[in-house]
Amino acid sequence: MYGTTHDSGVVADPSSDAAATVRELETKRREIDALKQRAGTCRAHQKTFALREDDFSNLAMTDAACVAKTETWRTLAELEASVAGWFDGPIKEIAFEDVADALERVDAAALRMGKANRDDRVVFRITDTASAFKTTSPILQELSNRALRDRHWEKIFALVGKEYADHAAAASFSLRWLLGLGLDADANAHEVSKISAVANKEHALEKALRKMRDDWDGVAFKVFPYKDTGTHVVGGVDDVQQLLDDHLVKTASMRASSFIKPFELVASSWEETLKTLQEMLDNWLSCQSAWQYLEPIFSSEDIMKQMPEEGSKFNTVDQIFREIQDATAAKPHALDIAKDKQRLDDLAEANTLLDAIQKGLAAYLEVKRVAFPRFFFLSNDEMLEILSETKDPTRVQPHLQKCFEGIHEVEFKSRGGGGGGGAGGDDLLRDGAAASSVDGLEIVGMCSVEGERVEFVTNVRPAAAGAQVEKWLVRVEFSMLEATKSQCSRANVDYPTRIRTEWATRWPGQAVLVVSAAHWTHACADALRREGAAERGAVAACAAECTKVRSANVFHPPFGFNM
Repeated sequence: MYGTTHDSGVVADPSSDAAATVRELETKRREIDALKQRAGTCRAHQKTFALREDDFSNLAMTDAACVAKTETWRTLAELEASVAGWFDGPIKEIAFEDVADALERVDAAALRMGKANRDDRVVFRITDTASAFKTTSPILQELSNRALRDRHWEKIFALVGKEYADHAAAASFSLRWLLGLGLDADANAHEVSKISAVANKEHALEKALRKMRDDWDGVAFKVFPYKDTGTHVVGGVDDVQQLLDDHLVKTASMRASSFIKPFELVASSWEETLKTLQEMLDNWLSCQSAWQYLEPIFSSEDIMKQMPEEGSKFNTVDQIFREIQDATAAKPHALDIAKDKQRLDDLAEANTLLDAIQKGLAAYLEVKRVAFPRFFFLSNDEMLEILSETKDPTRVQPHLQKCFEGIHEVEFKSRGGGGGGGAGGDDLLRDGAAASSVDGLEIVGMCSVEGERVEFVTNVRPAAAGAQVEKWLVRVEFSMLEATKSQCSRANVDYPTRIRTEWATRWPGQAVLVVSAAHWTHACADALRREGAAERGAVAACAAECTKVRSANVFHPPFGFNM
């Protein structure tokens, strides 16, 4: 049996049919297994009768030879079956990675078996079969490329002068069929490789486009309720903007590629969608920012009355903005929004109106500043806070310190009150206290932060100026100057009638400074004149009088001190 298995018959003939030989070797393996069982039984009987045990070495040699031969012939059979499948199987279903792996395993097995038996001609046959196939494997690698599309197959068929359309229905055509059609594995290999390389580049672009679309799945705008306005604002757009920027750059790069032609329309449409979304996002955030700024302004009835044209425009913007926000809250998906061209047109219209509103608002504030220049010391927001509450003149109090240096507040008096603060039923309002009726308010004085109070000579009635704050503020400014002038004049008249320490505590600080400066100048000039006329000590006496210090000289008026 050893000779039959190893040195003779189909097993020893390298030209034998590999599959048939494997079947014969498997039959012999079953026979050897049966003999090994009998040999085991025989050794057991020999041991029982204390006989010398036979090692059955020939049987072991035959078994090892059969195993080796079976492996060699099975490797050959599997290789031939694989080669047949690669040649005759549908080429579009072949994965060349599997082909390359199989050839690598065959090479490794052939090398190992060749080292074990260098004279085994079956191993030579394995090597020859693998080498023969490798001459066609390069073109198989290109033809089995999964990136090949009908447009590429048309070019491949053109190499052999055939029309792909005539054979496109035969989707299962094989490598052998193509070679039989006239495709040369050597002569056409370079052209096919170029076509396959182009297919790979185009496939990469196609996958990139598909991935970008997939990246937008689930990307949605986040909207949040905004205060008590009854609508929403969009927020948290950083992730959307980052993805949008990234895809705009990628799409621009793809469109610049020479391989984009098959997907030109798709890429162009995708780029347009992204640009539309970018433009929409820019307009949207700009509109939202302006709306958030203007909404509390035009919620004031006073502003709406003073700026009816801008108010009408803002109402239009407000309606557009609210509709967009409600639609976004209902359907927040980013790509769906990007395809809504009407929304972009609405936002563009809203921004145009907002620009006009803001220009009108700036012009309106400029008119107010020209009418009352001290408004230039206030910001737009501070001015709007005043102008939005023209019915309540006390709202100007927090901003007086910026308009008038040294003035903490003005003093309001309400006439016809039900009793209380002054003669004839007048009620004094200070520190921003509200009046029961703003129409009856008068401004009767001004106060410093230290509590020093100066009464006006001419009171100011804000209601007489209507809603025009700047007009009654101009009158307040006049009354301030008038009151200051009056105090200085009266203090000057009173100066010679009292000693200086007593006089300084009776008049407002500014009047004291002005009158003191005038009298100091007069006194110094007179002392110098007398000193020059040989009246020694006149200057020293003047200096002593001017710098006389007593506790009564220091001016500490109590809060509400009335000059």
